[in-house]
Amino acid sequence: MYIREKEKLKQELAKISNRVCLASDCWTSSTSEGYICLTAQFVDENWRLNCKILNFCRMYPPHTGVEMAAVIYDCLKEWNIEKKVFSITLDNATANDSLQTILKGHLNLQNSLVCDGEFFHVRCSAHILNLIVQEGLKAAIDSLIAIRESVKHVRGSDGRMQKFEQCVKQVGIETNLGLRLDVEFKAFENETVSSDGKSELDLYLEEPKLDYEKFQDMDVFMYWKDYSKRYPELSIMARDVLSIPITTVSSESSFSIGGRVLTKYRSCIHHENVQTLIATRNWLHGFSQTDENEDVKTTFPQVDSYMLHEVLDTP
Repeated sequence: MYIREKEKLKQELAKISNRVCLASDCWTSSTSEGYICLTAQFVDENWRLNCKILNFCRMYPPHTGVEMAAVIYDCLKEWNIEKKVFSITLDNATANDSLQTILKGHLNLQNSLVCDGEFFHVRCSAHILNLIVQEGLKAAIDSLIAIRESVKHVRGSDGRMQKFEQCVKQVGIETNLGLRLDVEFKAFENETVSSDGKSELDLYLEEPKLDYEKFQDMDVFMYWKDYSKRYPELSIMARDVLSIPITTVSSESSFSIGGRVLTKYRSCIHHENVQTLIATRNWLHGFSQTDENEDVKTTFPQVDSYMLHEVLDTP
């Protein structure tokens, strides 16, 4: 099943005319073994966004950028997509800076990156946001504690609550007002674009602007699918850009599944069998939500029980 599904995915990747966007991260299992996961996002011919695990393999120390770049590059060659890569999303680990530099160098030798790799490295926005929040909390922790204690004090009795409401009315604070969203957007909509050229891009820019209020729920993929014949080159570019993962959540999701495969009761599975189980599950079901008590055997209902036992019991 693993070989069959892998071949199907290879054929699908070979067939698409657009590029593939990657995301990668490392994980340490409950058995203290290191693994590296490589996922690929791409928009297929039917304008569906796909996210597939390409590699979930044992990562032996040292976990340096040189070693990880070599593993990822070998994986790209195995899948025959080393000339179809658009970007790679990584967290802010120090080793990832050298990883992307080395990998970009290898790919640039084949002249396979857009704009010589200017848009190749994408930093995980979730990781950046987490760092910002943590630093912000450090700076504001004293104020936050004071505010929380003040709220607890006011809400501690009806008398204090009444006095607080009187103070609010006296200073004229309107409590029913909210913040308006996307006001730095209304100004942008009022800007005009003019050009004398008639390239595909110029024709697209001459299209009337969509009313944001009326198209808030617009499916961007379906929009470009409908306009793919009118703007064939731009639509392929859109598929590349819309495939870029802004976080490494896909890799983190695979680690969650890996934690159900490698447990303290099932710690001797060969690393190749770990990849077989995790990758095949992803190819069959995607990154669907899993129950915390889900067992690996319930994940593969289509697999013959004897064959599954053989995989799980192989050291």
